[in-house]
Amino acid sequence: MPGAVTVSSNPDDDPITRAKRALEEAETREVMSINAAIAIRRAFDGVQLESYLREFLLETWVKVMVAATLRERSQPDFAKKFRDTVPDLVWSVQPKINPDDRKRLVKTIPAVLNTLREGLQLIEQSSTQTQEFFTRLMASHAQAVKALEVAYGAAPPVDAGMIKKRLDEVYAA
Repeated sequence: MPGAVTVSSNPDDDPITRAKRALEEAETREVMSINAAIAIRRAFDGVQLESYLREFLLETWVKVMVAATLRERSQPDFAKKFRDTVPDLVWSVQPKINPDDRKRLVKTIPAVLNTLREGLQLIEQSSTQTQEFFTRLMASHAQAVKALEVAYGAAPPVDAGMIKKRLDEVYAA
C-alpha cells in the first residue's frame, strides 16, 4: 500500500530497544569497573607502591579486567590470568632482601610481563604508553633487587648487574 509505514518485526531495528541495550551495557561495564578497582585495591592495600604503578593498576588494568571479563562470555576463565597477575605484579616491585625472593622474582617476571603485554594489547594501548610503562616497571624491579645492598650496605649474594641483564633480556622479549 503506497505511503504505508512498515513495522519491522526485528527488535534490533527499534531505536528505543537499541538505546536501552546500550545503557544496560554501559551500566554493566561501570559496575564491572568498580568491582575490578575494588579487587585490585585489595591486592595492594597497605603496600607501598609508586604512583605510576598505582595509577596503572586502577586505571589501565581496570580496563583490561573489564575487557577480559567481557570476553569470558565466549571464552570461560579468560580473565583469570589477568586477575592473578595483580598480586604477582605488586609483589614483584617490593624490596627483595631474601635471596629466595630474588630467585622467585627472576622466575615470576617473565609470566607477569607476558600477561601485562597481552592485557595491554587487549585494550589496544598505544605502543608509546606501553613502552613508557615497561621502562618505569623495569626501574622498579631494579630497585627491588637493590634492596639487599641498601639494607646491609654490602654487595648482594647475587650480582646485581647480572640480574639487571636478565631483566633487560626479559623486557626485550
